[in-house]
Amino acid sequence: MRSLSKLVVATAFTAVAVPTAVGCAPATQIVSQWHAPGPTPAVLDRPLVVFQTRSETLRRVVEDAMAARIPGAVPAYTLLPGDDARDVAKVKDRVRAAGFDTVIVARMLDVNRQLDVVPGPPPLVGPLWSAWDQGYLNEPILEQSTVVTLETLIYTLDPQFGGGDGELVFATESKTFDPRTVKGLATAIVRDAR
Repeated sequence: MRSLSKLVVATAFTAVAVPTAVGCAPATQIVSQWHAPGPTPAVLDRPLVVFQTRSETLRRVVEDAMAARIPGAVPAYTLLPGDDARDVAKVKDRVRAAGFDTVIVARMLDVNRQLDVVPGPPPLVGPLWSAWDQGYLNEPILEQSTVVTLETLIYTLDPQFGGGDGELVFATESKTFDPRTVKGLATAIVRDAR
């Protein structure tokens, strides 16, 4: 059993600190964050993790990575395969019947590729032979980066909060810089959900 407030605090901390500390992980920055006012559910026993995308392959990889990093979590594709995940009536029935108390939903809001120009050092002025190679060394460097904007939402199904109808208790928007793999992207999402 884990406290939702601990989960929210860990989300904010890990989304910024962990990727910075681990050199191979993509850098992630929290853009905005919200949590429900007042008391929040005290326990997360059985969370369902959902990654909303049209790609079934991407969905499975990300949901598996999320479930592997969140204790007790179940990937939604095991409960709602394929197009079943888009049928709201089926989703409600199956989620309630399976006894989930929390649903963590993540989705990509934007993928932006940008090209940055890093200027070279200033040219040296002097005799021909001492400045000869500076023309080769002063060339600007082009760097391409990818920025993925993610939204992570945590809903409670606890009847004490909103009647058990899926009350939003936490939301965050983050930017992940240069995820090298789908698993790298999944890792960034999980940091948001912690």
